[in-house]
Amino acid sequence: YKDEVKSIFKHSPSKRSLIFKSHGVRGKQTLAEIAFEKTESLEVRWDAIVTLGRIDPKYAQPHLEKALISSDWFMRNAALVVVSYGDRTWAIQKARLALHDPALVVRTAAVKVLHDLRAIEAKKTLWEKMSSSENFKRGESLWIRPIIANALAVMADPAEKKQFEGMLLDRDPGVQSAAKIALAKFSIKN
Repeated sequence: YKDEVKSIFKHSPSKRSLIFKSHGVRGKQTLAEIAFEKTESLEVRWDAIVTLGRIDPKYAQPHLEKALISSDWFMRNAALVVVSYGDRTWAIQKARLALHDPALVVRTAAVKVLHDLRAIEAKKTLWEKMSSSENFKRGESLWIRPIIANALAVMADPAEKKQFEGMLLDRDPGVQSAAKIALAKFSIKN
């Protein structure tokens, strides 16, 4: 049955969801088994956790919890790709924790979750992460910083005007660009 389930991964995510509806609990259990099967490839395990998170967020939640603490970065990343399909408060909590992940790609996925959910409750942490040493390498801004800046710009509040003005002086053009977007929003509101 596992091979039958894995063959469904060749379809698009939306078609996979339709196919898995007819597989019921057995299909979901098999996806969970495949996701944590160490002998499976990264791609297969990734597809299994992402598909599970999409087709039944409530059923998937304990499996996503397990993936989020996996020693494999790709499992943590795959879980973050689909946490927002579930409960918003839970998804934000998990994404906030993942902002501290050692893997840059996982931290980036966490920022995207917070951006997509417009998680204003995480703004303080996002502001902290803008200047966090883990988001620089040899003094150079890593790709995550403009993504954080864009998330902050989407949730911008006029009370943060000074912070965004400060971002205009950042050496990263992507950070400057996000700051301009936020500041333009403030001038429109006035």
